[in-house]
Amino acid sequence: MNENELTNEIVKLLRRCGVWCYRTHRPIFPPPPENAGIADIAGIYDFRPLYIEVKGPRTKIKPEQITFGENVKERGGIWFIAQSFEDVIRELDLPVLF
Repeated sequence: MNENELTNEIVKLLRRCGVWCYRTHRPIFPPPPENAGIADIAGIYDFRPLYIEVKGPRTKIKPEQITFGENVKERGGIWFIAQSFEDVIRELDLPVLF
């Protein structure tokens, strides 16, 4: 599964679990420069801002993405890197609804 497909499937998983979320940008519409580093998925979980950076096995995280994540965490939000469904389930302690 490529990164785009994984992002779509993670959004579906989150929504099935009642998490309000959306993709921040689409592959055909890259984010503008002022949004450099913004995570692939944004939402609200447990009354907190949620941001998930989705990465494939061969994709490296960029410094601006790390900076974005640090800023989110410093302000009480949730940010993490997901390479699989299991990462999302573990990080958010989601019930498994399969």
